[in-house]
Amino acid sequence: MNDIEYKIIRYELFPKELPTFIVVGISITDLTTNNVSCIEHLVPISETLGKTHNEVCQIAYDNSKPQVAKILENFSAQRTSIVGYTFVPND
Repeated sequence: MNDIEYKIIRYELFPKELPTFIVVGISITDLTTNNVSCIEHLVPISETLGKTHNEVCQIAYDNSKPQVAKILENFSAQRTSIVGYTFVPND
């Protein structure tokens, strides 16, 4: 799907005391309709050793693909909807 923007909105150790995960939050925006949705995924710290921030975010994204696919499907359906269309009646 074109015109989709992914932005990291959360990247932190979880839980705060004795962390065992990095929680990655990703905002997904359809730039065509300005619809926004978010996902979060817990990545075990053991899977992040030696990895860059980008690689950790990719792990979170890869493990969230089914959820992302549903979001993109919803965005696609909303692109063809007339809900939100500004109607100007002919007087």
